[in-house]
Amino acid sequence: MSTTSSGKAALAWVTAGFTATCVLFYLVGYSPVFNLPAHSPSVMGDFSRYGFFVACVACPLAMGLLDRRVERIRTSLNVAVPLLLLMGVVLYGIAPYQSLASADLLSGTGSVLIGLGYMWYLMNLYQVLASTGSITNVIVALVASRILTTLLFSCAVAITPTETHLYVAVALVVIGAVSIAAASACARRAGTAPSLLSSPGEGAKALTTKVGKRQQIAQLVLVSVVLIIMRGLSDSGIWGSGAMTSHSPAALLSALGVVIVFAAISIPTFRTYVNHPIGYRYHLPFLVLIAGFFILSLTEQQLGDDSPFSALESSVELLCQMLFSFTIVNSARRLDVPGFRLSGITLSFTYLLVILWTVLMEGTGIAGNAVILVAAYVLVVFVATPTRPEAAARDREDGAAAGMYDAIEAKGRGIAREHGLTARETEVMLLLAQGRSLPYIQEELVLAGGTVKTHVGHIYKKLDVHSKQE
Repeated sequence: MSTTSSGKAALAWVTAGFTATCVLFYLVGYSPVFNLPAHSPSVMGDFSRYGFFVACVACPLAMGLLDRRVERIRTSLNVAVPLLLLMGVVLYGIAPYQSLASADLLSGTGSVLIGLGYMWYLMNLYQVLASTGSITNVIVALVASRILTTLLFSCAVAITPTETHLYVAVALVVIGAVSIAAASACARRAGTAPSLLSSPGEGAKALTTKVGKRQQIAQLVLVSVVLIIMRGLSDSGIWGSGAMTSHSPAALLSALGVVIVFAAISIPTFRTYVNHPIGYRYHLPFLVLIAGFFILSLTEQQLGDDSPFSALESSVELLCQMLFSFTIVNSARRLDVPGFRLSGITLSFTYLLVILWTVLMEGTGIAGNAVILVAAYVLVVFVATPTRPEAAARDREDGAAAGMYDAIEAKGRGIAREHGLTARETEVMLLLAQGRSLPYIQEELVLAGGTVKTHVGHIYKKLDVHSKQE
């Protein structure tokens, strides 16, 4: 899929949005200022951490399953949710330092609102990214956002005074909201602005075999599980489990080393991904994660934070986080499910795993190496399981067909721009080009039947055609 200047701008804004959202997540979860409620000796700790986790399970699941209703009020939510997130950050930040109201109530309410806003930001960013640009551009945007997140969070902790972290968090909320709005606007100008109900790569995904679909779903579930295990056993731990308090330039140098190793690992890994058939594309990333688990096993043996393995562990953890986001975006492009719904269900499932991990594993003294070996074994089994020859052949056909569809869609969008079609008319035209019926288009785009016919009439007039066959 070719990327226009507006499409490139959309990708840049998506990168900025992911960066602001992830830095906010780390700042609220690990900064000493915000981390205090999660470690309060009162019930405040349970209120704050589990309030955030429960919101991250319930909100994306509800928004994903009720995507048609959410679409109708999307404009209002784009204003209301950032305001609620802003309120949540302030309530959560000031809860332990005030005496006017119950600290437990304020921190719990704040953490729930933070969870709601965080999920809304991520789901919108995933949806725009899945609809904009080629898979290579998706990889570049995710790699860049992870590098920027690591460096900017390290700067926030090591350079800015602790008492300013609340103001930094407020600024990040605003930057995230502006980035999402700007990315959506650029996508509209590029003719790729997605409805929450759209399946971003529908034409390509319709060509995927049942075997390919099952593989994609299995990869999505497996990456979610591996991410939680790696986060739970790493030095940083699950959200709110520990404060990062280093305030020295050495912390910045360490972060720089981590991102250099991360780039050195991720870029070749995903370049290989692009050049392989669909059924084999996750093999190399998973092999890297297997190596990461063995490195994590070594760090579990008290090699220390100064060990070279510690930086390598952090780099592999970054790769795992990026692979999680990439798998959501790629699944939205490949599976015949609305991208907003898919990301909502996946995020909800992932944070359900977080709750289970926190309740069953965190602080129980269960040997981390046992969990590491089980996770590594599952990854090995997944990679080693042979793909049936006929399925591999269909995967290769799917990859070629997907490339052909991308070329056709790019040409269609070029024709739309050339003849001055609006963003909505472009969506209708592309669905018509896929052979979709008017009732299907009406249902897919949540439009009245008369509105669809009006758009079709405008398309025919602008293109000087008289039937769908033309």
